[in-house]
Amino acid sequence: MIGAASEHLLLLLADAIVANEKTGGATKVEKTRDGPALKLLNEVSKYMEPRRKKLERSLTEGFETTFLGVAHMIRTSRNDAGHPALSAVDRDQVFVDLQLFPRYRHWVYAVIDALPI
Repeated sequence: MIGAASEHLLLLLADAIVANEKTGGATKVEKTRDGPALKLLNEVSKYMEPRRKKLERSLTEGFETTFLGVAHMIRTSRNDAGHPALSAVDRDQVFVDLQLFPRYRHWVYAVIDALPI
């Protein structure tokens, strides 16, 4: 469920980027919105990278760790849990995901509120 919630946050962020972009810089984000989550995450990351310095300091500093790091970790856990050929997700990993998700959610909503940047 955390994986689905994480992907939902990514979709919300992508939609907000597209809705707030005035110059057409979000074209790739819009095109990858309905595809695989990893491609969308990569496009959102590419879009945010040059703009992140315009965010408040806590959001700028949290871009790589809170946003990208947690998003990738949750996505990997979701994939591991959903594919029997991969390793099983253990209790500790689930605990970490649950502990980090609220910070990740806060970051995404704070960036949505800061748009356009």
